[in-house]
Amino acid sequence: MKVAANSILSSLNPKRLSKIIVVRDDFTIIGYVLMDYLARFLKLRSLRDHNVKFKCECGYTFNAKLRDWWRFLFHFEPKTLTFLQKNVSKEDVVLDIGAHIGIHTIHLAKIAKFVYAIEPELDNLRLLIRNISMNNVKKKVIILPYAVSSTDGLVNFCVSSESTGAHHILSSNETSMDYKAILKVKAYTLDTLLLNILRLDHVDVIKIDVEGHELEVIKGGSKTTST
Repeated sequence: MKVAANSILSSLNPKRLSKIIVVRDDFTIIGYVLMDYLARFLKLRSLRDHNVKFKCECGYTFNAKLRDWWRFLFHFEPKTLTFLQKNVSKEDVVLDIGAHIGIHTIHLAKIAKFVYAIEPELDNLRLLIRNISMNNVKKKVIILPYAVSSTDGLVNFCVSSESTGAHHILSSNETSMDYKAILKVKAYTLDTLLLNILRLDHVDVIKIDVEGHELEVIKGGSKTTST
């Protein structure tokens, strides 16, 4: 996530900004971009963490931190979005593991029968709840404030100081010095979550974005993924 954000920041020359204004017809986001540049320069972390409203290209409204403006310039993760739009139908039950603030969750809830959104980080969780309500999909989404891993129990969860999308379970060979905080978070395996807690006999589509912990999520879902 950090690399993606930096690559966008470095490419925002005046010509590109003009293109954004023309394509998006959205002067508000340009103001957010300039505010974030200034906040980065002055090292005003509190300003960069200020909650503001964005509108995505599909017309949905999101509460997000100022620093996350780059997620709303164009379609966020367009290949993922295209895949989900092609492979999710109105009768499908979807699991969104690593829901963040709900960008994919909202799009999924508009086309699927039901979505289970999993997000353990508290700030993201608050924004996820607000975004689900704001976009009128409360009846189609259940939020689960857990992490998902290969075993059940408490895990060390890293809260990134730079990107709201880079929070993740601390791996055994990783140092924690670059993170704002290390929290103890409740984790479940995919099998425990679906079979014992939610008591679902199946899900149709699973989207996983857990910052490098994807294999551990899959390991914990041997029963679920085999059906």
